[in-house]
Amino acid sequence: MERLFITVLSLSLSGSLLMLPLLLCRPLYRERLSKRWQYYIWLVVAVRLLLPFAPGAGPVGALFREASGDSISVSGEHLPLADERIELPSQGERLSPQETAPAAGGAALRGSLWMAWLGVALALLIRKATAYQSFCAYIRAGWQPVEEPEQLDCLARLGEKSGVRGPVELCVNPLAASPLLLGLRRPCIVLPSFRLPEEDFRHTVRHELVHCRRKDLLYKWLVQLIVCVHWFNPLVWWMSREVDRACELSCDEMVLGGLEPEERQAYGDTLLRAAGEGGGWQSVPVPVALQEGGERLKERLAAVRKHYRVEKDAEITFEANPDSADVRTLRSLRRAGFNRISLGMQSACPAELKAAGRPHTVEQG
Repeated sequence: MERLFITVLSLSLSGSLLMLPLLLCRPLYRERLSKRWQYYIWLVVAVRLLLPFAPGAGPVGALFREASGDSISVSGEHLPLADERIELPSQGERLSPQETAPAAGGAALRGSLWMAWLGVALALLIRKATAYQSFCAYIRAGWQPVEEPEQLDCLARLGEKSGVRGPVELCVNPLAASPLLLGLRRPCIVLPSFRLPEEDFRHTVRHELVHCRRKDLLYKWLVQLIVCVHWFNPLVWWMSREVDRACELSCDEMVLGGLEPEERQAYGDTLLRAAGEGGGWQSVPVPVALQEGGERLKERLAAVRKHYRVEKDAEITFEANPDSADVRTLRSLRRAGFNRISLGMQSACPAELKAAGRPHTVEQG
C-alpha cells in the first residue's frame, strides 16, 4: 500500500506538469479554441493522473524511487539494496540506537502518510457516492413519467437526430432545481414542470440529449474519482471546476451549431428561464443540469450572445426567495447581466416549502 501511495504522488506530480500550462494559458485559448476542445483536452490529464505509464522512467520516477525504499541512507551511510550481499553483525553485536532510529522514524512517517491519504480518499469517495444516491432517490421519489404524446414524439425525433442510441426516459419532478439528466444504463431527462413552453422543451431536450450522447455523466464520475485519489493536489480541484465549466459550454456550442440563427436567441432565453427555476437540492457534484451559478451563467450567455444582439435597455429578470438570495449570488447575477429581481414564495403549504428546502415559513412569506 505504501508503494501505491508513492505511485499516486508520482502521478500527481506528473499530472500537475500537464495541468499547469493548460490553466495558466487559459486566457490565451479561451476565445480562440472550440469549447469542445477545451472540454476533451482534460481527458489527457485524467489518463495521466490515473495510469502510470513507464513506471520508474523519467525524472518523476527517479524522484520517488528513493522514497519507495530502493535505497536508504542511515546516518549518512548507504545501505545496500535487498538483492545485494549484506554482512550481518557478529553474534552479540548490536546496532546503536543512533543508527536504527532514523530508519524506524522514516518508516513510521511514510506509514502515517499513506494511511491518512487512504482514509481521506475513501471518505471522499463514500461521501460523493452516497450524496449522489441520495439525490437520485430524492428525485425518483417524486417524479412522474411524461405521458403527453407530442412531447414523447418530440423526444424521439430529437434523440434520433442527435444520434442517441437506445431509449431515453422523460419524467417531471417539481422539486428538481432545473432540467437535468440522470442515469447511465437507463438515462432519464428530468424536467421541473409539465408546463414548459414548447420552445423551451425542445431546447432543454436537445441540451440533455447532447450530454447523454457524449456520456458526460461517465466523464464527470471519472473526474470525481480523480479528485478522491488526488485530494491533496489543489490543481486537481481546479481541474474539476474547469471540466464542469467546459462541459456546459461545449454542450451549448453543439446545440447552437444545430439551430437556425433565429432559434439561437430563443436558446439564450431558455437559459435565463432555467436560472429562475427553483428546487430543493442543487449541491450534488455529478448530475448534468441546464442551470448554472451566476459566474458560469454569465460565460454561457456571453457565448450565446455572439449569435444574436441584445438591446442595451433590455430587462433581464431573476426570480428568487428573500431568504435564499445572498449578496454574493446577487452580485454574480448582476455581473451576468441581470438587472431586475422578482421576489416571492412558491407555495403557501408548509409541507411543500419544507420539501423544496425553503428556509422561510408561510407566516414569514
